[in-house]
Amino acid sequence: MALARHHKTAFTIFGTLAMSAHLLGKGQGADASMKQSHSSQAQPETETARLTFLLGSPRRYAARFLPKDRKLQIRVLPARANEFDASAYYDGRFVHRAVVKETNGEVVLSLQLKNKDVDWLVTHQESPWRIIVDLWANKESAVASQRSNWHWNGYHSSIPGEGTPKSTFSTLDPDSLENSEELGFEDFESLGESIRYEDELSQLSTEPFTTEDGAPTNTSAKSQGSSPYERFLVVNSNLPALGEEAAPQALGRNQFSRGLHTEALNTFRKQATLHRREFVSNSENLWLAGESALLAGRKALAKDYFLTLQKTSPKSSHGSLGQLRMLDINAEEGTVPAEKLTQGYEALTQSPTSSPEARSMAALRLVSLGSAREQEKKTNASLLPHFEECVKLKSLRQKFVNECDYQIFVHNHKTDDLVVAQRSIAAFEDKWPEDNRMARHKEALRTKVRAFLDDVSKNGRFAAWIAFERASDPAWIQFSNGQSKYLKTRAEAWEKAGNTARALDLYERAAEREADPKNQMKLLAKAANIAMKTDGENRALRSLRQVESNPVRRTEGLGVEATALVREVALAPHNQELATKMLLDEIFLGFHAENDLRTLVSLTERLKGSREADVLYEKILALPTRSRSEAELKEDTLLDFAEMLRNQGRLVKSADMFLSVANLDSGKSRAEAAYKAGVVYFRAGLLEKATQSWNIAANDLANSKYSALAKERLNRIR
Repeated sequence: MALARHHKTAFTIFGTLAMSAHLLGKGQGADASMKQSHSSQAQPETETARLTFLLGSPRRYAARFLPKDRKLQIRVLPARANEFDASAYYDGRFVHRAVVKETNGEVVLSLQLKNKDVDWLVTHQESPWRIIVDLWANKESAVASQRSNWHWNGYHSSIPGEGTPKSTFSTLDPDSLENSEELGFEDFESLGESIRYEDELSQLSTEPFTTEDGAPTNTSAKSQGSSPYERFLVVNSNLPALGEEAAPQALGRNQFSRGLHTEALNTFRKQATLHRREFVSNSENLWLAGESALLAGRKALAKDYFLTLQKTSPKSSHGSLGQLRMLDINAEEGTVPAEKLTQGYEALTQSPTSSPEARSMAALRLVSLGSAREQEKKTNASLLPHFEECVKLKSLRQKFVNECDYQIFVHNHKTDDLVVAQRSIAAFEDKWPEDNRMARHKEALRTKVRAFLDDVSKNGRFAAWIAFERASDPAWIQFSNGQSKYLKTRAEAWEKAGNTARALDLYERAAEREADPKNQMKLLAKAANIAMKTDGENRALRSLRQVESNPVRRTEGLGVEATALVREVALAPHNQELATKMLLDEIFLGFHAENDLRTLVSLTERLKGSREADVLYEKILALPTRSRSEAELKEDTLLDFAEMLRNQGRLVKSADMFLSVANLDSGKSRAEAAYKAGVVYFRAGLLEKATQSWNIAANDLANSKYSALAKERLNRIR
């Protein structure tokens, strides 16, 4: 078959070319102007010339004539520049200059024709396979009228165009591909127009592929179609750049790996045209071609490739990927009910012939079906093995490995063990630091931790909290540092666990953040109490001073709990002076009624000789005793107080105290006390009260000594 415009005499003339120039020789390579050579043979009556290019294997080729530049161009693919070295020896009668340019695995031979009437014929011959260019003078020819678009012809026909309703190519068995006519592919021109040539190809990026997940590093925006689909496989290539020498299949992989999906599609389409049987038999070729078409926005063409893949290689790993993509297309088009899609994806996850990548992506599709709120509910145990397989795959882009890992996290995160939940979040964040979805899970877990701490405070589950805090990352308990109630609960837990140093620190921090004055005094008193027992008086004194300076203490008192804590520090064995002062303030101001006899006695000893002690003695006098020993202690204390008053010259008060002791219900010194009361009253000039006191002593037969002395005193005043 020949290309170009012919006259009715073209083949007649061609038949006379037995003696035409058959030029072969060594040229200068691609992108170089070639040397001129004139044939020395005798010319026939009609001027003719021939260029022959021995290529060995069938190629696809096209020709066109550019009238403005008088340039005849022959395009051959796939091809190499050095296969056209014969162009170095052109016939100067017809050709002014010859230029060979190789770009992206194909060659364009440009013949600059001289300004004369020339006709041309481009054809091929078998055994060996070669392209022949014939030129001859023809004054009847109007070269300018010849077509300037590429006119394609070749050993093979074109692959189907996107607009074909149902492609024969999609359902062909590769064993039936015997000749080009059987295929019914007629869209030669559409393929030619879809391929980028010369200047367009020269603008494509040649930067090496660098990203780990197959994303393009520097691609031309013009070369990419618009597609709602997303690439999920990593397809790497060892080719360092597009311009390197490489087989077309490797070139297509290289382009695909670099994100040049439109260019990869064009390369695979050329392969499908030139080597149909081999192309259709190779499942990887069909998969890459379909994926390139889908990502380049050529959905109908992609469906052709994927359907062919399912027909020719249904049980291959690429076949399962083709099934996945057909389900994706159906889902995007909305032509298949969700139930059917679910069944299709589930079948892929369960099929033994599905590739790991197809199983993983189908499992992710099953999770994504439905609303966002339902996604986590769909992550069940049956899908978990596929996600665990997914995270081990090197062939999936990191985005999808991340999604698989997230689904594993969601499954494992459904636990009541807060420590396990913490660790699962930490492990996911460590692996995927830029995944912002953990923020929601972290906030939910903090809420659970707060609820747990509230429950500890309410129900006293201190041991459970200590176990949790010991196993937790401190960051998860950081929230408690801002609230006094949480710090107090933690302090109580650590105190119960016997770690008083930790508890002391937490009590002090809780007091710093407490806004209520009474609660603050309670926390400070607790801190002082623990510090006095463990860390020494200096640290305790800091807390006690804060308690003392609290203005509420003078108006409302310490409160029951704080008073008890201060009282403990005020008494033996600590006998802390400031604590004693505050305890006495509580008693004197009426905020605290001390009911412990021994405490009151201890306090009177420390205030002995001071009039402030009178109040304490009055309280001792009014305090009932609970045992014989307490009765004796009370009696002895009051007798000492009465003696002290007499020595101070406070005779009436001393006598009253002696008389009060004499009137106690129990005691061994009643007669003595009554006698001494009479003596002091007599000295004070109160004869009547003295007489009454001595009568009491005289009638107490239990103590004969003081009874006899009282009777003697009574006899003297009669």
